[in-house]
Amino acid sequence: MEMTRHLYRLEGLHCANCAAKIEGTLREHPDVSSARIDLATARLTVESAAEPAAMEQRVRKVVRAAEPQVQVVNLTKKE
Repeated sequence: MEMTRHLYRLEGLHCANCAAKIEGTLREHPDVSSARIDLATARLTVESAAEPAAMEQRVRKVVRAAEPQVQVVNLTKKE
C-alpha cells in the first residue's frame, strides 16, 4: 500500500484542543499513517493510502464534526 501526502489549510482553526481532536480522529482510520496540524500555519498534513477524493471527503467530515465553522482548503497538488 503506497502512502501519499495530502495537504490542507484549515481556515479559522485557532484551538489547540480542537486540532488535537481532528488529528486523533483522522489517525483512527486504518489507511491513515499520520495526521499533523501546524496550528501556526493552520496546515494539516495527512499521510494516507486513501484515494485523494476519499481522503478529502474524510478530512472535511472530521473537521466539520469537530469545528463546523472551519473551512477546509485542499492544497495537494493535482497530478
